[in-house]
Amino acid sequence: MSTLEPPTDRPAATAADPAPARTSGPGTRPRPTEPRVVGLAHDLEPLVRAVLGGEVPVRVRAWDGSEIGPADSPATIVVRSPDTLRRILFAPNELGLARAYVAGDLDLEGDVFALLGVRNAIGGRTDHVELTFDRRSIAALWRAARLLGVLARPLPPPPVEARLRGRLHTTRRDADAVSHHYDLGNDF
Repeated sequence: MSTLEPPTDRPAATAADPAPARTSGPGTRPRPTEPRVVGLAHDLEPLVRAVLGGEVPVRVRAWDGSEIGPADSPATIVVRSPDTLRRILFAPNELGLARAYVAGDLDLEGDVFALLGVRNAIGGRTDHVELTFDRRSIAALWRAARLLGVLARPLPPPPVEARLRGRLHTTRRDADAVSHHYDLGNDF
């Protein structure tokens, strides 16, 4: 049998009639409440779970259109480009996420306040929560990047990112940072 032919133990699937799922036997799982989504989002799911600590509480859409997470989520994280992974890979914290967002590789759709509520799933309401990547999350990120073929050199920071020099939090450096921020304008 060719590797492109469907297995003979079940009928071939058509667009109108998907292949029936096995309901028992080794390696089977209970039927999900939603159809299983395959695609890049499925490959990103272990990373999202590692970062958010379990179930995916929001919808995540990958650049191929595939999605994971609850269909009725009020917010969706849109990963527009594989460059998102590269930016996070080489700056695995809020900086990598911010760079991906500023560069247009990562976007948010829907209720941004619902999305910000995800932080309460990571920590309590009064806890200080930073979106950082622990060893498990970084390992999941590297696996996802390798699986998706996006391992490459680090990307340069977005052009709008301030290029500050000098010691942190000196009067001059902080003044330069504030000036750069306010000089961007509303088009940013």
